[in-house]
Amino acid sequence: LYHVAQFLVLCQEDVKATPMPKLPPGYLGAQPKFGEFGMIAASHQDPIIHLDCNTVNVLLKCEQQMRVTANLISVDGDEEFPDFVFSNTIGTNITFVVNLPTPGFFKLQIYGLPFNDKRQELPGIYNYLINCRQVTQAVFPFPKQYAQWKEGCFMAEPGVIPSPRG
Repeated sequence: LYHVAQFLVLCQEDVKATPMPKLPPGYLGAQPKFGEFGMIAASHQDPIIHLDCNTVNVLLKCEQQMRVTANLISVDGDEEFPDFVFSNTIGTNITFVVNLPTPGFFKLQIYGLPFNDKRQELPGIYNYLINCRQVTQAVFPFPKQYAQWKEGCFMAEPGVIPSPRG
């Protein structure tokens, strides 16, 4: 490789940069099985999501039916919020509805296997880093999702059931 260009960028605006959390190399984005399973990140191709609200829908498209689950982890406190992520499946489209309880950085870890693969442990297939800049609405944990639900079900409403946590 040869050095062929060098640029100096001057910014005259007062920009407030948010420092990114340190994550292991290769952590963000598609993991090895993601492409092998024929999956596409349809709604958010960039694994870093910046939000001015505290809810987001992440859509994955698949070539085959999948069993999926996800976990939401606060980067600052390393606290897990699995009940603040809800998966909905229609055919080969999977939507993860994510409610972020506080401002800050969160890791959204998605796991999955093809429906016909009967192994119990689902490998990690995609990791997002979500920067929630502000809470714009009250959030509540989603109803408990049992294993059978994660094999291809969809809930139209009510979506959330108010509870003390949130």
